[in-house]
Amino acid sequence: MTAQRQKILMGVLIGFLLILSVTPALIGLVIREAAFAAVLQVGQMDQLSINKKQVNSGWFKSTATIDIDYTPFEIDRLINIQLNFAIQHGPLLFTDDGPKLGLASAQITPDFNNQELIKTFAQIPNEQPEVAIELLVPFDLSLKLNLTVSPINYTENGTLISFAGIEGELLLNLNQSAELSVSVGEILARENTTQFEFNLGGLKIDSYTEQINNLLTPSMVSIFSPTMSANRPFTFNATNISADYRMRESSVSQAIDIYQDLRIENVESELPIQTLSWTLEFNEVPDTLFRIYYKAMDKAQSQTNNDLNIAMMATSELGEQMGLLLIQNSLVHKNLLLTNIYGGDHSIDLNFNWEGIPDRNNFKNLDFEEIISALNIRLEITLDQQAIMSSQFADLIERYQQQGYVKIENGKLLLSAVIEDNTLIINEELVPIDQYF
Repeated sequence: MTAQRQKILMGVLIGFLLILSVTPALIGLVIREAAFAAVLQVGQMDQLSINKKQVNSGWFKSTATIDIDYTPFEIDRLINIQLNFAIQHGPLLFTDDGPKLGLASAQITPDFNNQELIKTFAQIPNEQPEVAIELLVPFDLSLKLNLTVSPINYTENGTLISFAGIEGELLLNLNQSAELSVSVGEILARENTTQFEFNLGGLKIDSYTEQINNLLTPSMVSIFSPTMSANRPFTFNATNISADYRMRESSVSQAIDIYQDLRIENVESELPIQTLSWTLEFNEVPDTLFRIYYKAMDKAQSQTNNDLNIAMMATSELGEQMGLLLIQNSLVHKNLLLTNIYGGDHSIDLNFNWEGIPDRNNFKNLDFEEIISALNIRLEITLDQQAIMSSQFADLIERYQQQGYVKIENGKLLLSAVIEDNTLIINEELVPIDQYF
């Protein structure tokens, strides 16, 4: 290697070392100021305040302490939380999972200074769970937060509580979208004197939102548990329990669609139900309806401690606004229930289409004909004949069959009802609608 090349290589190495030595201090300064600015902005929210901040700056590492006071709604008590930060400055970070590249990482240790909580924990003879929070800021300026809660086992006087711990990860992207994944270990509670026992075989939670500071933004939540069982107040054992929730923008302007789904693959209990699948949809819901609802809740909570009458009046007024919005705007509701009861498969399918009365500005003189003209309903019920006729509902079904409300086809009990164009049709027969209202 020539002397010239050696000089160039040496210059590059020296420059690289200088960058590595200077960069951590610059990154630490930027990250600290940005983090505290975000924390102070959050502290401006109601019921939450930042009392003080303390920073000890180093070249490669820093420490920080933040005190947060939180006053829950309707509770005249203060909860103080202290967050202790041990911050590493990038670009080279040494984490519990090994070396990583990024702008900064931090170990966060929470300290609950509420005296009542301290007294409560002091009465528990077993070791308290360890809580570890790790924060990582990659080069893309996203934020990754990992939470670990260690397993605990509590036993005293015939009582056993076993908890397998929590693993969670939160990702906050630069565009304000957020992803959350949480795994909760098995939970077992047993009381020998009463022979009570409850078991939750773990819980998996995944969620995503396009904008974390907007409650009406498109989002989803998924929850799954492999098993859940108990023996009191009644014995049951359910397997493969899942729930899904989705919110998205509607095809109608300034409205949202909501989807919810609950499924239980198998149930063993004193009840006659074996499986359950329940899907709910609310489409074309005005987003203003939610904003008024949140405003009503905020007013009720903020005024309850001051003047209950004022809170009730404010909540009632906002409730009337919500009711008027529902009258004026369209709304589509779908409800599908699939279940196995008494050993047979059954289904209920309901479609509710409210076209709205946009010219309505009040509830005065709102009559039956006006409501029916804006309403379309379709109901389809299918029941397993053998299962229902062997249950306590057999006499009721026979009466409905005699009255023409239920018909039998291929071992199925069928009911079809339609309200449309101011008419009621049951099992394809026109029925005077006035007799039901």
